[in-house]
Amino acid sequence: MKTTIALLACLPLVLLMTQPRAAVEEPTPATDSAPGPGAAEVSVQPPMSFENPDVAVMALIDAAASEDRGALLDVLGSDLDELGSGDAVADAADRRRFVELSREAAHLEDETEDSAILVIGPEDWPFPIPLAKDDQGWFFDTRAGLEELLDRRIGLNELHAVATARAFVDAQSEYAAADPDGDGVRAYAGRFWSTDGTRDGLYWPTNEDEPESPMGPLVDDAVEEGYEVREDAQGRRPFHGYFFKILTAQGPSAPGGAKSYLEDGKLADGFGLLAWPASYGNSGIMSFQVNQRGMVYQGDLGEDTASVAEAIDAYNPGEGWEPVVD
Repeated sequence: MKTTIALLACLPLVLLMTQPRAAVEEPTPATDSAPGPGAAEVSVQPPMSFENPDVAVMALIDAAASEDRGALLDVLGSDLDELGSGDAVADAADRRRFVELSREAAHLEDETEDSAILVIGPEDWPFPIPLAKDDQGWFFDTRAGLEELLDRRIGLNELHAVATARAFVDAQSEYAAADPDGDGVRAYAGRFWSTDGTRDGLYWPTNEDEPESPMGPLVDDAVEEGYEVREDAQGRRPFHGYFFKILTAQGPSAPGGAKSYLEDGKLADGFGLLAWPASYGNSGIMSFQVNQRGMVYQGDLGEDTASVAEAIDAYNPGEGWEPVVD
């Protein structure tokens, strides 16, 4: 059965047609002693209940459009806390995209007396959080949709990380061939962003009558998505759920053995790139590395991905790394 949802100007009425579901108290683990002073049970906010699935969908779209996390928390419940990717820009872009697609088209499929699936956009994209019904009404079963949501996000982020790694290789090749700093030395860029007034990185601002920097097209796309064009003095910021860093050496497992890519302070003998998930198991699982040869390798660095990746300073696709196959 397929029911079309009329997304009319009555969205504000959603607030008059909803009611909070009964709060759930997480049980305190049993111990041999009584709870200490100030001990309290952890309150879990359940998703909101609605009169029917159509009203639930309108409330979700309205909450996403409001850019108010509290509104989304009301609709989806505290399980929403597990959905953050660690990349605020990507999360915001996902919300905007959801709103755009749902306003283009939204309908329910696979309807039964107590379940339904929201499908949005012209290509009928199934929203991964199903609708369910209990004695309090219809609600989005966020807990049931978590695994599917994470699987989709991780898959897309990993694909984007691989594409970014390949774009980085192309940008480095362009940079070395162009010799943008004009010193006559064929070398790769040791930075993503050029220092002010120079062209020592893959990106620098250009005028309309000038050719773009090697990483210009990628940065332009990122800006359209909401990312800022600057290095963050406070540390790395994720791009589509991944961190990236340039490697200036290679290890014993790389062709040619261990060596530095640096000659007289310049990356004249090659380059490497490492990409790893900003939030392991949430924004991604696999880490990736590539060098000037262009073959991207993937490996799972495990729960300690953040600390392991920070310690990696050389391209070294040895044990545990395998080529990415398209």
